[in-house]
Amino acid sequence: MARRIPLPRLTRRQRTARWQRERRQQAVIVTVFSAVLFFVLGLVSWAASNSYYQNNLKPAMTFDGKVVPMRDWTTERKYQLARFYVEFGVPPGYENDPQIAEQKASYDRSALDTLEEYAILEDQARADGVIVTSDAVEARYQDDFGQFRSRHILITFDTAAADKALDEANALAKATAIRDQLRQDPNNQELWNQLAKDNSQDPGSANSGGELGWVGKGQFVKPFEDAAKALAIGEVSDPVKSDFGYHIIQVEERSRAASAWPTSSVTCSTTSCATSSPSGSRIAA
Repeated sequence: MARRIPLPRLTRRQRTARWQRERRQQAVIVTVFSAVLFFVLGLVSWAASNSYYQNNLKPAMTFDGKVVPMRDWTTERKYQLARFYVEFGVPPGYENDPQIAEQKASYDRSALDTLEEYAILEDQARADGVIVTSDAVEARYQDDFGQFRSRHILITFDTAAADKALDEANALAKATAIRDQLRQDPNNQELWNQLAKDNSQDPGSANSGGELGWVGKGQFVKPFEDAAKALAIGEVSDPVKSDFGYHIIQVEERSRAASAWPTSSVTCSTTSCATSSPSGSRIAA
């Protein structure tokens, strides 16, 4: 059986010395760890602040001593690129395709030119005492980017007719008669369906009760758009003359501008109130 060797007992002074030595070691470890931690946190904070500065606060340009920050340029460039994608029909997911990289690069300078133009206009407005309120900005934004859903019945006239005035007068009389019928019961879907099917000369909407779907500013010809903008919801318009004929219009809904527009379901034919652009987006004729 092994004999146990008794360990020497430490004196009180020795125990105190060992405890102090361990405390010093712990203090060194904590100090070193804290220093490394603060260094890493400082490095991360510096990198984050530098990235924020580069992306947001770094001057994109200076105009008459006024600094235009990079974030304004980034916002304007994103807006112009979004318009580019829509107008030229760039499919989702193809924004970084090498074939359009050169076209996208041109918007770097275009966005800067736009900011310069804004700065000039702002200085001139300030010099002229022009004050634009937030309500006016909101109203203009809604006017530019809000949408409405409408329906119409189109009565065309023959611009090549021997007696143009008579042909146009007959079209106006027919449109007026349809207006009177609709005003008796403006929200009667069956009535709209029947009158559009029997009378509308817009092949894109005649079989759907004249429905044109949701559209935004600039997607219909100006006379149609101006008349629709002035109508109350559910009101049936007087005959509205455009290059295509006379339109009887009803605005069914309006929506406020949002970050993403609903997909337009316009079915108006290329021979009535709108035409297709080469890019595939619908524009005013």
